Amino acid sequence: MADDLISAQINDRQVAALNRRLDRFADAMKDPTPANREASIAMYGFLIRNFDRAGGLQGGWTPLSPKTVKEKARIGKERMLVRSGALRSSFLPFHSRENAGVGSELEYSKYHQEGTVHIPQREMLPRREKVLEIGLKVYGNYVARESRKASG
Repeated sequence: MADDLISAQINDRQVAALNRRLDRFADAMKDPTPANREASIAMYGFLIRNFDRAGGLQGGWTPLSPKTVKEKARIGKERMLVRSGALRSSFLPFHSRENAGVGSELEYSKYHQEGTVHIPQREMLPRREKVLEIGLKVYGNYVARESRKASG
C-alpha cells in the first residue's frame, strides 16, 4: 500500500461480532408483536386525551344541543359523551403480530364517531394521519431500541 493512502480494515473476529449483532437485530425484527403492542397503547393514550379534551386534539366536538345540556344538568353531568362512563371505558387497545389499534364494541360508539342524521360526528379515534404519525414514532423507537440491544 502506498504511503499516502489511508485505509480501514476489518478482521475476521470483527466480522463475526458484527454478524452476531446483525443476527440479534434480525431476530428482534421478525416478530412485530411488541412494537404493535406499543402502538396500540399509544393510540389508546391519544383516544383518552382526545376524549378528555372533548375532541380538542382533532378540532373539537360539535357542542351539545340545548336540550341535551338541560338533560345532562338535570342528572348532574356536564362532560360531553359521558353519562355512565360506558362509552369511554369501552375503548380498548388491541394488537397481534399483524396489527395494532384501539376500538370499541359498543354499537353506539360508531354513531358518535361517524355521526348520523340526528347525532353530529364527534371523532374520538385518531384520524389516519395521526395513526401514521404514532406508528412512525413507535416503530422508529422500537427499531432504534432493538438496534441498541443488538449492539450491546
